[in-house]
Amino acid sequence: MSGEDTVTSLASTLKLSKENFVSNHSGTNLAELCILFAVVPCVTFLLQLHGSPCQPGLLCPVSQSACIVLPTVLAVVSNNLIWAWLLIVLVLVSVSVGWSSLPHTVAITRSLQHLAEQPTKSYITSVRGTTLLCTAICILAVDFHAFPRRFCKAEKFGQGLMDIGVGAFVFSSGISSRPAPLTRPYKGIVRNLERNGVLLILGLIRLCSVKTLEYQEHASEYGVHWNFFLTVAAVSTVMALVPIPRSHAIEAGSVVLVGHQLALNCGLMEVIHADVRGPQLWHLNKEGLLSLPGYWALSLLSVGLSSYLHPEYGRPDQEGAQVSDRYVWLWFRKLLAIIALLWAALSGALQWVQPVSKVL
Repeated sequence: MSGEDTVTSLASTLKLSKENFVSNHSGTNLAELCILFAVVPCVTFLLQLHGSPCQPGLLCPVSQSACIVLPTVLAVVSNNLIWAWLLIVLVLVSVSVGWSSLPHTVAITRSLQHLAEQPTKSYITSVRGTTLLCTAICILAVDFHAFPRRFCKAEKFGQGLMDIGVGAFVFSSGISSRPAPLTRPYKGIVRNLERNGVLLILGLIRLCSVKTLEYQEHASEYGVHWNFFLTVAAVSTVMALVPIPRSHAIEAGSVVLVGHQLALNCGLMEVIHADVRGPQLWHLNKEGLLSLPGYWALSLLSVGLSSYLHPEYGRPDQEGAQVSDRYVWLWFRKLLAIIALLWAALSGALQWVQPVSKVL
């Protein structure tokens, strides 16, 4: 065997070893994921409550980033949740101390009123920032033994920390979306397609770089050629080309979701989970392509929730306007009702439909 063949054989063995290291995992439980996902919002809340640890200047962004990134890294790479629980306890103590000087009803009303009056909702920004930060940390850490294997992407059924990414991006994009102006509705469609072009280019760049550098591939996630950027671009393109009124987005999303689940129960699930791949391009990327209806349904449902929680979106005369105490408590009750309904729907789906599966 020549030296070139030996190098090629070693490279193939190393690639296979790395693929096995990040594959065939079953994930973790939902409670642990919720606690981990609360780390960044908790740190951000503490910084806003007690002020920045530095004076405005060049080092301020660096110190703030360190205060947010380091606790997140510690929570992700540790095998226990002590750091996450510590942050949650600090938040609860800070909230209790802050509200002790005011009547509880007044303190809660002021906090909720501030959230409701914000044109750009800080809680949505926090979710999107948390998703970006956790995604970046997990992508960099997954190749190291310090990263717990239960946080890796689950193979067929189950949920790991790295499985949250694409769903969280689709949901946060829908919940923060605004309707296109009625006078020029096609302008919003064109702008959406331009953004999707950037995602398409990123998807192609990732595909070419992975194939060129012989980087390890988790084909059971999206397929042989498909990837995260192409999924987000495809869902966003469908949302732009199939305009559905925001007032009917929940009904449309429910129809798509039920239809997709019926297709899975009628044999589509076996096609997606089958280890054999045909020569056709769609069959090589069956996981990524056949999961698109599920992500489309998620995007529609999130847009519907946005129109329910943020009726002022698309109405410039109401965005940022002062709201009454009655409106604040009505909005808070709607938020609690949605949270309870979503948890109930998840529990019912897990018990009577099927386990969680990102590839479906």
